[in-house]
Amino acid sequence: FIRNSSAFTLTGNTIITNTASYKYYLYPSGGGLQIETSKGTLTGNLIAGNHANGNVLFGNGAGLAVFTSTLSVQGGQIRDNMTSINDEGYGGGIYARSSKISLDAVLVKNNYAGNSPFYGLGGGLAFFSSPYTITNAIVAQNFAYPNDTAVGGIYADPQSPGQLANNTLANNN
Repeated sequence: FIRNSSAFTLTGNTIITNTASYKYYLYPSGGGLQIETSKGTLTGNLIAGNHANGNVLFGNGAGLAVFTSTLSVQGGQIRDNMTSINDEGYGGGIYARSSKISLDAVLVKNNYAGNSPFYGLGGGLAFFSSPYTITNAIVAQNFAYPNDTAVGGIYADPQSPGQLANNTLANNN
């Protein structure tokens, strides 16, 4: 958990099999790592196998949750994270709210955010009021509920302008 840091760097770490909380009908966030009101860089880290909520329902940002922050993610992997036991929530890999996010050469793979038509935005990445830039990344095999309202790979609300360059988005559902 990183809060109120004006400049942080995490390099070459392994953040695996963590759970933010075990709350029922709440939205815990940041299973692997939560960042609030900070500015920093993640370089070459593995964030995998985390849960935002270890209970049955609701969670956001199983791998990484970012609130009111500026974050650059360079290299590394964000994979195999689940928002909750039933995968209900937003941003299986990364959930960002009121933040500025850049990803470069990151693998975002096999993350889960939803199993119902109401909870499943951004199996890999979910941005809410958060401008983002994604370059040289692979966003693949992420899962949200398979209907017209859910997005398996990348979800961005209307207040989240984005730039995508030289990426591979494949087999997201």
